[in-house]
Amino acid sequence: MGHVILLKPKPNGTLVFDALLPDQGPVSFSTGTDIAPFESVVRDPKTYKKFGEVILTQTCLEEGELDFANVVLSDIKYYQLLSEIFGTKLNSISTTTRENSQLMGRLTDRLENGRFKFYTGDSLKVHLNRIMICGSRDMLKSQRDTCEGVGIFDGSNTEQGHFVIQKAFVD
Repeated sequence: MGHVILLKPKPNGTLVFDALLPDQGPVSFSTGTDIAPFESVVRDPKTYKKFGEVILTQTCLEEGELDFANVVLSDIKYYQLLSEIFGTKLNSISTTTRENSQLMGRLTDRLENGRFKFYTGDSLKVHLNRIMICGSRDMLKSQRDTCEGVGIFDGSNTEQGHFVIQKAFVD
């Protein structure tokens, strides 16, 4: 107690909506605890006014590591006001890579082999998706390569694009 927390009036960094072109989305890709930055995104009614549907994804080694996302989603469904605002606009895909689970495998692999379309109804497309990526260094590189491979370009605070990526761990 007694600690002071200073908050800036406007979000900044690389995982912000201002860096994304307006359209559908966003799809968020995360690994492990890197899902944390998306908690505020999925709880903010402005997200759904600007984009409509949100797809929250997370890939972890084991199912227990998916608990944080499950709690966030449960909270939204539990609180009637949030549930009424978001309805069916918030969807999630959780996968594991080491422990057997309902969905096994990396989401980056699902993008490349077409299985992502099976779970979302569509594949990544230049005219459709707005993507936010936060994860391990290898995952960030793989996601960037996948996005650029289908013609989706990186956005920034100076020029909007199709995807934004956590820059803290990118070489």
